[in-house]
Amino acid sequence: MRKRGGILILVAIPAWVYVARFLSQVARSGFAYELGSVAMPYPPMVRLAQAFAIFVTLMGLIFLIFDFVQWMKDSGVTNR
Repeated sequence: MRKRGGILILVAIPAWVYVARFLSQVARSGFAYELGSVAMPYPPMVRLAQAFAIFVTLMGLIFLIFDFVQWMKDSGVTNR
C-alpha cells in the first residue's frame, strides 16, 4: 500500500498549526468578535494557509482511500 496519502496529511500539519495559532491569538485579543468582518478581514496569509491545509488534507484522505481500495483489490481480499 502506498503512503502518499499519509505523507500529504503530514505536510498539512504545519499549515493547520499556523491557522490554529493565529485564531487562538485573535481570540485572546479584544477584537475577536470582528474577525472575518468588513472591518477586520482575515489576513491573506491566513486565508492561503487555511485553503492549503484544507486542500492538502482532503487530497491526502482521497489518496488514502484510493490506495486502500487498490491494495484490497491487489491482495485478493475482496470476494468479487
